[in-house]
Amino acid sequence: MMRLRHALGCLALASLVFCGCERDHVEVTIEPKTDGSFVRTLRMWHTSANKKDQILPPTAELLDRAKPHYTKALETKDAAVAFQATFRTVPPDMQVGNDTNHGGYTVWTSPLGQLGYYRERRPGRTDHFTRFREAADAADLLMRYLTAIVRQQLEGEQGLDRLVEFIDGPLRKDFKDVLYFVDHASLRAGAVFEGKEPADTLARAAAFLAQFAEERDYLQTEDIVKFRSEEGILDLATSVVARKMGRPLDAQLRKKLAAFAEPERRAEAHKAALEALKMTDEEFEQAMKPITEGILHLGNGGDADLRYILALPPDAELRYTSGHYDEKARRIVWEDTLDDRPVMGIYFALWAVPNADWQTKHLGRVAIHGEKLQDCILWENSLAPEHAASWRAALERLDPKRDVRDQLALIRRAPPDQELPEDGVQILIEAMKEEPRP
Repeated sequence: MMRLRHALGCLALASLVFCGCERDHVEVTIEPKTDGSFVRTLRMWHTSANKKDQILPPTAELLDRAKPHYTKALETKDAAVAFQATFRTVPPDMQVGNDTNHGGYTVWTSPLGQLGYYRERRPGRTDHFTRFREAADAADLLMRYLTAIVRQQLEGEQGLDRLVEFIDGPLRKDFKDVLYFVDHASLRAGAVFEGKEPADTLARAAAFLAQFAEERDYLQTEDIVKFRSEEGILDLATSVVARKMGRPLDAQLRKKLAAFAEPERRAEAHKAALEALKMTDEEFEQAMKPITEGILHLGNGGDADLRYILALPPDAELRYTSGHYDEKARRIVWEDTLDDRPVMGIYFALWAVPNADWQTKHLGRVAIHGEKLQDCILWENSLAPEHAASWRAALERLDPKRDVRDQLALIRRAPPDQELPEDGVQILIEAMKEEPRP
């Protein structure tokens, strides 16, 4: 266990150091059009801590993936590379592992206006049940690995059978529960693209895990500070092992357990355990990836910073989005990382655009907008073709020189004697009751 923790710590440290030195950057700008197409501009560049504030050319990997999907290369004032093209569906211009980005743009139309919906997700695994099942299998292997180590290194010690029973039972279950919770918290944090919510989610997760560990008798809350040093971790680990063996931490046991702090002893124990499992070091490392990379995300460093910008169409009224809305600039921004994390959230925005000319001509003013316009357009587009055609024909007959609400109340779907007016009629009548917008 100590060796695995040490290895994971080194991986994390190397990742942080590497990411701080070299970084790719990807910026995507989307300009949706009313005809269901959108202009997509992709800009990519590279930065290095050794060449601070200097824009460097992007990596060949990013370029090779993106270039085939674009018809035009844009000129830039620096070493960044930019492409632009018009699409009706999101091009797979980014890739991580075997997965690419996915998404689309949908426009629902009505004489009253339009409803636009853009969505896109970054590359990453979405088979969450399979991912966790793989991690659970890795956890089972890790428990067998730990069992092999303690049987070999603590042979003949009082309480060894109790320790093995603990590893195979409570520890196996608790470790899987922790993996599940960490994965859930990570997915929740990764699904939020604005404000401090991701950091807050992870802070709440850490607090829960500390409480979980205290309830399961792994540590007391005041022991958390021991994770700040190797010495503290060793003291905490030896105390837990002795307690699970049902014996005091005497000098003999302390000496045996303390030996695991020595790199050579850890390496010998690791090698002997793998021999008992009939595995090579490479096979074991690969088998642990569902945990180290799939759950803990201690994969390769150097992931790209990812930034999306969606420019809302003129007169658009934003309804829902997962991004940060800059009302003054009328654009939505998402900040993320292009890495191998699994995907739980997507970049999306839904907006309504009133048809001001049509509404003024047939309703006397722009009477329906926002939520009511959204609901009416969605209802209209749910109708069968013949029903939708008759509804639109009825709308075209509306005359603002007469009472529009009375005209709306007369619109009926066959059979003509139905008691309640159309859903769309009710929405429009409610909208007409509201005071005109300034």
